Parts: sequence; structure tokens; C-alpha cells
Amino acid sequence: MRGFAKFLDWIGRFQVVQSIIQNLWAFLPIGWLIGTGWAGYVTGQPLMWIMVAVAASASFVCVALLDKIKFVIPNVGFDYINQKASKIRKISYSQVMIQLRNDAHFPMSVYLENAETSIEALIPPRTKYPGQAVLVGSQGIFFLMDARIEMQNQACRDLTGEAHFRVRYGKAGNEKYVLDVKGTLFIGMDPTGFVKGIWFNHSGNDVGSSAKALTHMP
Repeated sequence: MRGFAKFLDWIGRFQVVQSIIQNLWAFLPIGWLIGTGWAGYVTGQPLMWIMVAVAASASFVCVALLDKIKFVIPNVGFDYINQKASKIRKISYSQVMIQLRNDAHFPMSVYLENAETSIEALIPPRTKYPGQAVLVGSQGIFFLMDARIEMQNQACRDLTGEAHFRVRYGKAGNEKYVLDVKGTLFIGMDPTGFVKGIWFNHSGNDVGSSAKALTHMP
């Protein structure tokens, strides 16, 4: 038991150190600028060249922060009326969401500024936006979702919809970078409610030059 207790103790210490290191990444951009200015000062460079170098470094840091929150896949959740899965089922609610990933090497503050979704021209009740900001660790995967849509007990079948999620991210309290995930949805569904796939035709800035790329979630 003592050996197991020591093992748990070391796991706890490792997690604490990991958390500290991860949060230190948030200060990397500021450290980079300070380091650039200090390097110019100690090597006796003219003040003008130091200022130019710091400005160039700031531009590099800003570019490095862009496109760090990446759109992964769309998803649509469904609630069904209580029926056996082998029979033709009806849909009570649907909910459109997107999966995102933080590709930065440091935590990013993210919040949903606005969302507009629909399934079969039905829309959810308007939700008060923006949402609350959350801190997402490096390589962290997370979901953002709009409110549930009342589907008026429609029968299970292939469905179409639209989605527009406007996401802001950056330093906590200064989330100045914007990601727009916008496009049309096609949900392949059989009469029992089994979702065969979700296709998303992009029209936002989430895929760069491939603005019409097709995302399929089996």
C-alpha cells in the first residue's frame, strides 16, 4: 500500500508541474518581445534598429497566433420520442454543434460570440450571446453548441440545415482573433434514427482557401 501511495503522490506532483509549464506558455509571446529588445540593447544596436526588430517580432507573434483554433468537424445531436429503435421513429429535438482544437503550444481563451443554426428551417430559441470564455489547453479538443431546436416530432429521414458559429479566441480578456465556421449541413439518417453521416459544405473562414471543402463525419 505504501508503494501505491507513493505512486499516486508522484502522479499528483507530475500533474502540478505539467499545469505550471502549460500556463507558462501563455507568457511566451511577451517574453519573445522582451528578449528581442534586450538582445539588441546588450549588443549595442542603435535604438531605431531595436524598435524595428521588436515591431517585426510583434508582427511575427501575431501571425503565429492566427489560425491556432482549428475547426475539426460538425456534429448534430438528436433526441427521439420514446420508441423502439427497430421502428420508424420521430425526432423531438436536435442540436447543432462544432468540434474545435487548439493547435497552439499554449492555452488559449475561447468563447462563442454568436451562433445561428437551423434544421429543416426550424431554428432554436434565441440564446443570449456572447457565451462565457473558457481556457483551452494546448492540443485541447472542445465543443461549442447552439441551443436545442424543437423538431415538432418530425419523422426520422435525411435532413438539411445551416450553421454559423462566430468564435473569438486569444489571450484571456483580449480575444481579438475571429474564426467563422459557416456552411450548410446534410444529415443522412434512416427511419430508425441511425445517423449514417453528416456532410458540411463550408463557406466561412475556417478552411482558408478551400472555402467550399466538404467535411464528412461517418
